[in-house]
Amino acid sequence: MTDTNIHDIHLDLADPRELFHPAELDPIGGQPYAEPGLERILNRIRPKSSWPVRATLRLPVAVRSPDLEARMRAGLQKYCDHRIAQIENDIASLRQEGLATLWRGLIFLALCMLGSQVLGEPKFLPGILARFLDEGLIIAGWVALWYPLDALLYQHWPLKRERRLYARLRDMDLRFEFVGNESARNLNNGIYPTLSANGLVRDNVSYGSLDTAMWVAASENVRVINNVMYDSVIGFEITVSNNVWVTQNRIYNNTLGVGLFHPNGAGNPPRPVMANWVIEHNHVRDNNRFNDAPSGSFQANLPPGIGILLAGVSDHVIAKNRVADNDFVGIAVLGWCTANAGTPNDCSVNQPIADPAANNNLVAQNTVTGNGLSAPPIPIAFLASDITYFEFEGSSGNCFDKNRPRNATFVSSQPDGPLPTDGC
Repeated sequence: MTDTNIHDIHLDLADPRELFHPAELDPIGGQPYAEPGLERILNRIRPKSSWPVRATLRLPVAVRSPDLEARMRAGLQKYCDHRIAQIENDIASLRQEGLATLWRGLIFLALCMLGSQVLGEPKFLPGILARFLDEGLIIAGWVALWYPLDALLYQHWPLKRERRLYARLRDMDLRFEFVGNESARNLNNGIYPTLSANGLVRDNVSYGSLDTAMWVAASENVRVINNVMYDSVIGFEITVSNNVWVTQNRIYNNTLGVGLFHPNGAGNPPRPVMANWVIEHNHVRDNNRFNDAPSGSFQANLPPGIGILLAGVSDHVIAKNRVADNDFVGIAVLGWCTANAGTPNDCSVNQPIADPAANNNLVAQNTVTGNGLSAPPIPIAFLASDITYFEFEGSSGNCFDKNRPRNATFVSSQPDGPLPTDGC
């Protein structure tokens, strides 16, 4: 099945409820539709109802809530199941009505045929009148059967077609886009795609958050493209997700630029698969902001001056980024327990709910310059460098390869000192 045989539909919604309820008609204000979003989808797919459906909903970030996508998918399935059940009831009622009227029609046809035999004899009436009654009664008898036969043979086909359409809608590939929004000075998170799937977060600006400017959590198949994230405790964060592609973003003037965190640092339980977070072609610079996260929070323990921090997660890619002028570390790959040793999140206090090692990660072809030149006065200041690999969890399979320039500084906990290449 090629993309040319897919209904690829994009809907701009001001509110998630507009998928099910009509928006206020306002052509002058840019709202030319008065029917619900689902009706617009149905109208698009009716000519070729056998094709699969991919619907992308474009929503403003102001209506975003942590479980919006999950609730919309559940609501869509319930709505379609309800409509399918209604249609099946209509089909059953139509069949019952057809059968009930069929026997009446047959009795009427029999009476008409009998009347035709009696009244249509020329010996009782003039020939032309007898012929009129003979043929007229036969026609009237068959006309009485039109409705029951139509109900039994034909009227259910449009209903069955509509049932198939709702089944197609129920199972359609539903995607979400948060495009061209601005999130400013949120006390918690700015833009927060969580419990999401098949989503696009593009061309947004988020700043001034006391937690994270943009956080992808408990999600799958999410693309984060060409956003600007700055002046927050964490610029961009991923936890407990699968298949997240992060590219062409500008991340600067945060305490921590990019955080890729172990499930202990998430607000959601681990997923069966949490792999393939691809951080590439981003500009991560000058993340030296004072940490003003609320005391006692996980974020409050983060030292300023880190560009990209991977802590206790595996099977990810950090490649082809420009990471510059972060005072403490440009790119850091740490074990979760190593990263949190001596903090309120120490693994002796908060036991890891998943493997705390950092395994099978690729850090390659990044340009790292001017990092680690002004480490904060903390016990782990010795980790200051362009690239840091430090762990005591027994991590393996990591690959640091072709990062530039050749004289970039690094710190490693490897026995012989170099950055690991066993996963290359």
